[in-house]
Amino acid sequence: MWTTRHGRLISSSATVAQVDLERTQLGVNRPVSIAVCGELAAVAAACTERLALRGGPASGWRTPELAARIAAEGRWRTVSFADETAGGRIDPRTLSIALDDLLPAERTVVIDSGNFMG
Repeated sequence: MWTTRHGRLISSSATVAQVDLERTQLGVNRPVSIAVCGELAAVAAACTERLALRGGPASGWRTPELAARIAAEGRWRTVSFADETAGGRIDPRTLSIALDDLLPAERTVVIDSGNFMG
């Protein structure tokens, strides 16, 4: 609900799929086009297998063009900012840069600040 600003960030014409272990939670926060009751990793594996059988992409979702654009324009850490680290708290931008320095290049980082992000 918070991530999508009560569904307003998703186009009314979008096809929305939801996977949840609890059938009663499917479509609770937003109407969904595809509702799948199941364990997420198992559903993802089954979808990947099915796509491969249908001739779907085997190398991931990034096209070479998108990878080139990210390489050229995606250096968010070069944007200047005033570090607001203080009072025993760290500025998330400062933390993100430190993580970028520490973690391997091939990684996935998920940041969840919930309702406070907006």
